[in-house]
Amino acid sequence: MRPGAADAQVRAPIRRLAMVPEPLPGEVFHSWFFRLAEHHRTSATVMAEQLGLPPFTVHRYTIGDEFVDLTTGGYAVENLRDATGLRAQALAAMLLAPVGSRVVKVGWKDRTERAPWIWRTDTASVCPRCLVDPEAAWQVSWHLLPTVACPKHRIYLHGWCPDCRSPISIGTTTAYRRQCNGPFGPKGRIVGAKACRRPLAQLREIPVRRDRILQLQQELTSRLSAQVPGEDLQDRKEFWNLYELLFRLVICLGTPDMLPLATTDAEIWWAFHEFCELRDVVALTAGRNAKVIHDDLASFQPGPRLSAAAMLAIDELSHGRGLADAIRTFMNLRRYDEWADILWSVFSDMRPTFAIGQRILQIAGSKPRRSYDSPPYAKERLEDFDLPPAALLLAGEGLL
Repeated sequence: MRPGAADAQVRAPIRRLAMVPEPLPGEVFHSWFFRLAEHHRTSATVMAEQLGLPPFTVHRYTIGDEFVDLTTGGYAVENLRDATGLRAQALAAMLLAPVGSRVVKVGWKDRTERAPWIWRTDTASVCPRCLVDPEAAWQVSWHLLPTVACPKHRIYLHGWCPDCRSPISIGTTTAYRRQCNGPFGPKGRIVGAKACRRPLAQLREIPVRRDRILQLQQELTSRLSAQVPGEDLQDRKEFWNLYELLFRLVICLGTPDMLPLATTDAEIWWAFHEFCELRDVVALTAGRNAKVIHDDLASFQPGPRLSAAAMLAIDELSHGRGLADAIRTFMNLRRYDEWADILWSVFSDMRPTFAIGQRILQIAGSKPRRSYDSPPYAKERLEDFDLPPAALLLAGEGLL
């Protein structure tokens, strides 16, 4: 071996940019990219050009499958390495693409959706305490639906802004890392509306008082990237397929008494109670036309508190049994509920491409049915209620 060859194997590549901040532990790529732009006091457009990257889009800079070859671990865009000295392994650790993409193939809105249902690509759930730091680095884990609390600060994350009532999202300037990027409507940013700019570090801190949700979060996120001993790839796919069905079931037909009182924080129980009350009232007053507002449950991913409630309910339902048995138990609990058949109709028709109703019937062998005739629908209609957009999701976060 020639002199100095060993040193050459570990020496960092030569950098073209003078100031390149090191990625912080767990940081997501778009956060590091905007910190880099902030250090150079330039825009995202100019910084992307200097790095030799394609123009900024939220999906591209969050998922990142265009930047690194996940099969070989090599660079797909070598310009980034040459400009910053960032190694392929460090880059891959900042991307969503390696997390669960092999085992979760179904999207939240549609089966053909590019992003698996456990990814939050356009939005994120953030920890106010983490954003007090001057660097305000966003975490990869904040883009995972099973991440509902910060294990470092032991507080629940925020997925919706309480001021503009919009999902917390990624912007096109560095300000989004510290301020709310809303307001947004169902079709994107509301044109002409005043920018919210609520400081994210000032969002209310809701403490995690019971450890079970942190344990569940760790188990589920680890299961996305690491294989359970004795479990092959097909087993992992089947687990997430059943978990998705049960997760949607709890959101759309679950009840507060499914939550284990011993391991559920009061804030989570109360938010889920308010969510279920509104969901059922909408079904009662609007009948089968409730699909209009219930469709938000298929269009928007649930926020961290509603997700936490679903995870705790699934943990209780599957205690001592598999997920398929948990689905059968759930359907037995809701089989004779007075309004379950109405909610079932809305739920199973939300996304026909999912064939949700058919998939659950194959597992449980039954659907909800009434033991007696329900009372007639109330005369009130949806127009009689002053409900904001995404009211069900807001209720699930305790913001309605």
